[in-house]
Amino acid sequence: MTKATTETNKGRGNPLSKAATQSPAFPPFPMLDAEGLRAFLDTQRGVLDGMLAVNRELLDFAETRLRADIETIDGFCHCKDWQQFVDLQNKFFSTMTTQYFDRTTRLMTTASKMLATQRAGDGKNPQEPE
Repeated sequence: MTKATTETNKGRGNPLSKAATQSPAFPPFPMLDAEGLRAFLDTQRGVLDGMLAVNRELLDFAETRLRADIETIDGFCHCKDWQQFVDLQNKFFSTMTTQYFDRTTRLMTTASKMLATQRAGDGKNPQEPE
């Protein structure tokens, strides 16, 4: 460090020192206390758990759908007439629609829980509308 730089920095001290954090330019960080930090970490843990649940749901659903797709394609290959093909196709789309609806409902429930966790961390009532 040059002499000019040292002299320029002289007297500034650590920017995180007590004097610096209490100056008007740097208001105190509102969640720096243990309780606020705990609430923040709990909220983040809830969001992370929710995202992991969403990831599991999506991967499980993809696996379920791929297996159903493969079984249906195999069934198409063994159809003896058009009526058998149409029946299999109807069954496939009916099952697919039900599975998509069920998984979407599960994902919405998980998202609601994540939102409730985030709002609880904010000190808001999770049951109150925004």
